[in-house]
Amino acid sequence: MSRGAPTLDHIQVVVPPELETVAKVFYGSILGLPEIPKPPGSRQREGAWYDAGPVQLHLAIEAFDPAAARLRRPHIGLAVADLAAAEAVLRRHGVAYEPDGNRIFVRDPGGNRLELLASPQTG
Repeated sequence: MSRGAPTLDHIQVVVPPELETVAKVFYGSILGLPEIPKPPGSRQREGAWYDAGPVQLHLAIEAFDPAAARLRRPHIGLAVADLAAAEAVLRRHGVAYEPDGNRIFVRDPGGNRLELLASPQTG
């Protein structure tokens, strides 16, 4: 690390095996993140990797109680081009969310907390 500060490469979220399919729909279809191939040696048959701009989002599968995850406040911030349009998509898909001024908080199927905010390029 003496050559400079580390940069963020990816974020991993975890969902239990029984929620893998709905989590893939959430990240791929509802949020619209493009799925990318995993490198050889990764767990090819479970989870998924997504292109989230300069940072990847890795969906991992692990047994746990998602109700316990809903008590946590750590979150991932995702910039969206149009916050109102993102809110409309969540509403159309029946995804519960919490508007908070110029951002929206939402939980994925595994209970991971996401903050959707307007992209700095669009205001």
